[in-house]
Amino acid sequence: MSERRAVTKAAATRYVRSDRAGKKVILVELCALTQWHRDHASKALRRALVLKEVKPRSPLYGEPVMKVLRLCWAVQGTPCQDEGWSINGRG
Repeated sequence: MSERRAVTKAAATRYVRSDRAGKKVILVELCALTQWHRDHASKALRRALVLKEVKPRSPLYGEPVMKVLRLCWAVQGTPCQDEGWSINGRG
């Protein structure tokens, strides 16, 4: 999957700068290389250079719970993080 993404990103930079005939050639090359349909390939080329907005996550636990967790971690001597570290490792 990462190889397809890298190929698509490289082709997208050429795709943006090309005229209509050049875009057709790039689209055919990408379809042959990735086995995608033309619709999917053209959509992938258009979206490859668009930056995605990353929304910050809200904290998993509130401050009262975090106080108790910090106390437990201090008593146990286990490592912890101050911002939203969850018990099951996600966060």
